[in-house]
Amino acid sequence: MSKTLTWEKAGDAVVFRFHGNIESEITGTMRNEIIQALRAERSDAAVFHMGDATYIDSMGIGMFVNLHVQHRDNIRFLFCNLSDGISKAFGYVKLISFFNIRDSLNDALEELKFADL
Repeated sequence: MSKTLTWEKAGDAVVFRFHGNIESEITGTMRNEIIQALRAERSDAAVFHMGDATYIDSMGIGMFVNLHVQHRDNIRFLFCNLSDGISKAFGYVKLISFFNIRDSLNDALEELKFADL
């Protein structure tokens, strides 16, 4: 795990916590870490906790769009706890309605818990 990305298992999901800036220099490595963690945990659900992320550039946004588009058939992605900076960036590029975003980690995990009912 990098110092910008940490993760832990929560029920059937893997919760990824982002810290600091999500910038082009780290997005390739970060994307690989996300996919490897999901495979290692045999999870088909990822929650992206963005409360400690302060900034995201276009490559960071592209990484999330790419993950969603390439893996949406077999992995469920949810975002939660968007910091002000991340929320503004997603809003600028009109991704607030594209991504599944919840206010809190608990809300995201609750949605996953009942998703298959």
